[in-house]
Amino acid sequence: MEKLVRAQRMTQDTANILSQAVRLHQSGKLAEAQAIYRQILAVHPDHPDALHLLGFATFQSGQAQEGLALIQRAISLNQTKADYYCNQGVVLASLNRPKEAMQSLQTALSIRPNFPQAGACLGSAYHDLAVQLQADDKPEEAIAAYRESIRLNPQIPRSHYNLSMMLLRRGEFAEAWPHYDYRWQVNDFNMVRRQFDLPEWKGEDLQGRRVLIQIEQGYGDLIQFVRYVPMIVDRGGKVVLECHADLVRLIKSVPGIDRLVEVGPKPSDVDLWCPMMNLPRIFGTSLETIPANVPYLWFQPQLADRWREKIGSDKRPCVGLVWNGRPNPQPLRSIPIKQLAPLASVPGVRFVSLQVGDMAKEAADAPAGLEIADWHQDIRDFADTAALMANLDLIITIDTAAAHLAGALARPTWLLLYHKPDWRWMNAQTTCRWYPTMRLFRQESPGNWQKPIQNVVQALRDWTAKLN
Repeated sequence: MEKLVRAQRMTQDTANILSQAVRLHQSGKLAEAQAIYRQILAVHPDHPDALHLLGFATFQSGQAQEGLALIQRAISLNQTKADYYCNQGVVLASLNRPKEAMQSLQTALSIRPNFPQAGACLGSAYHDLAVQLQADDKPEEAIAAYRESIRLNPQIPRSHYNLSMMLLRRGEFAEAWPHYDYRWQVNDFNMVRRQFDLPEWKGEDLQGRRVLIQIEQGYGDLIQFVRYVPMIVDRGGKVVLECHADLVRLIKSVPGIDRLVEVGPKPSDVDLWCPMMNLPRIFGTSLETIPANVPYLWFQPQLADRWREKIGSDKRPCVGLVWNGRPNPQPLRSIPIKQLAPLASVPGVRFVSLQVGDMAKEAADAPAGLEIADWHQDIRDFADTAALMANLDLIITIDTAAAHLAGALARPTWLLLYHKPDWRWMNAQTTCRWYPTMRLFRQESPGNWQKPIQNVVQALRDWTAKLN
């Protein structure tokens, strides 16, 4: 009897000590908690709770493999604790082992079905699996995993955003747009959501009220989505549009814009505001209803005349070239100018640079035989580029603002796309729903421009043959 009482007292003492360690652990004092867990294990080396908690604290201290081994030892001693399996799943996920993490978390939920933490962690594991599947080019499986991630844990913005990108590439717009709203919560999204002290416009009739359209991303996005301005006017609104300075002369040609303003503080006379990239969702845009009546931007005739004089009376067809874009958001879209050398093999074509910025100087160092007329120092803004494009017979460009401009002007445009391009070019099409005068030439493997450039050269030969 005395031995039994002593054993019970020791068990109670151990429980009290363990509770003290847990309190330290929960308050973030990991080193102190770990020291107590080890004291318990020195006396009771097979104490599963102490092993499990020491393992998780060890993981939290940056030693994931050591922590995992301790948790696994605890599980070997007691297979009935949902917490053990849940934390094992967390550690496995941190080690980029999502399938094993999912198995562990599913076991936790089978032991304790109403276990919110395990469900949330399982959602994260599905997210990690989806990222792997996406990288392995398994889109169907990745989409299914993202959907399951969101069902289990709706609080992972990256799952929503990644799913939206994959769905948009497939043209499944109706499901994609609500998930795209999570873009603002993704750490590496290249714009910060600016809040205005105004109601946000959700699509209701406007009855003469002024709506501030907030631009969010780059030049190309503004050019692509300014097509929605007349649709806002049709709902009774007056549009005040934020605009980059380089685009003002061009964008003011869009019918229905009440006023252009610089990016910055809220104008005093607006009633509502709306992020520009919300407009496709507001108007219920599907593949079949993309507002693709081009042109919806116009060049200034007097500017076009000035560029016509500069180009001169050369009777050869003129082809504009853009080969380089800013490294952010996507450095892989640019093409080293030396790789354009095969274009020189097409006779009877005159090439004109549409390149702007520092890389425009590369036109002077074009490959042998590829002569590129270059007037970049005379291009002041996008209105000049538009007027120059108006005098060209064809534009060949990478995925940059020039592509959107050419498409919006309804110029014949050939677009060279890297292996995994932006969502708006979709997955495998050779034409573009947003820009009917555009033809797409895609990389077949990452980094390999040889094949699409060969295809462009052959298409250029066919095109010139039809002109003669």
